[in-house]
Amino acid sequence: MISFETDIPDKELLELMELGNEMGFDPLDSMESEEYFLKLLEKYAPLGEERMQAVRKEVEKDFLSFDKPPEWIQSSEWPFFHGKPMCFVGQLDTANNKKSMPCGLCFYVFWDKETGTIETIAQCD
Repeated sequence: MISFETDIPDKELLELMELGNEMGFDPLDSMESEEYFLKLLEKYAPLGEERMQAVRKEVEKDFLSFDKPPEWIQSSEWPFFHGKPMCFVGQLDTANNKKSMPCGLCFYVFWDKETGTIETIAQCD
């Protein structure tokens, strides 16, 4: 069994995982992702009970999708640029039945609106 430790408290982690399921991200999919969420939790720590509501609003503002969230073939790999999640532009799914493609392949396109930086993630089944 692989052991993984995070500084995100269990209660908040469960809520972030639920939000991530809705929006297509995993708060622990990268060090950048975990750092982003730790900073948010620290920023809103004084709010007490209302903390997660404030975090949710900021996450909904930062994890943008042009149309709908990514439908990952594997686990989430939402990229970050300068500490913020990039905007999800869309995905291109290839057909599984082509002889030249032994598996399903999907390209996920992300964009940083401030710099114009584009990142593409590829996953296959």
